[in-house]
Amino acid sequence: MAQRKSCDPSQESRPVCDSELPRSERARLQELELRVRELEQENLFLSRSVAYFAKKRR
Repeated sequence: MAQRKSCDPSQESRPVCDSELPRSERARLQELELRVRELEQENLFLSRSVAYFAKKRR
């Protein structure tokens, strides 16, 4: 198991700390985390839209 260096214990799903990753992988990880946030925001918007239109149809 990889030794953790000053890692946030709340990020248990990550196998190693960001500081242990090569620069290219850290950049890719940041891109993916940004994409996840964007998709979560879109999902929230769509969920609220569905609820609004479902309520309106009644």
